[in-house]
Amino acid sequence: MTKQETIAKVNECISSVFTKDDVIKLLEQVEDITIDKQMFKAMLRTFENRLDQVGDQVVDYSSAEFNIAFDNVLQLECVGIDKDIIANELEQVFKEYGMEC
Repeated sequence: MTKQETIAKVNECISSVFTKDDVIKLLEQVEDITIDKQMFKAMLRTFENRLDQVGDQVVDYSSAEFNIAFDNVLQLECVGIDKDIIANELEQVFKEYGMEC
C-alpha cells in the first residue's frame, strides 16, 4: 500500500484518540525509500564483508552436534549461530546506507 493509499484510507476512518489530521501529518513525514537493484547488490556485498569480519563470532562451536555415519565418517548434524550478531551487522549496513532501523 502506498503512502497516498494509506492517507486515503485514514480519511475514510472514524477518528479515535488521534485526529485524522494528526495521522496524515505523521504519514506525510514518512520517507519513501526505494532500493534499486544496484543499491541492493552494494548493500549485500557490504553485508557479506561485515560477516566476514565477524565470521568466527557468528558460529556457536560449543553447540555443534556430530554423528558417526557409515564407514566411521564423522558428520556435523547441526551447529548454532548467534542471530544477534547477524542482525546487528545487517542493521549497521542499513545505517551505512542512510536507513535507520
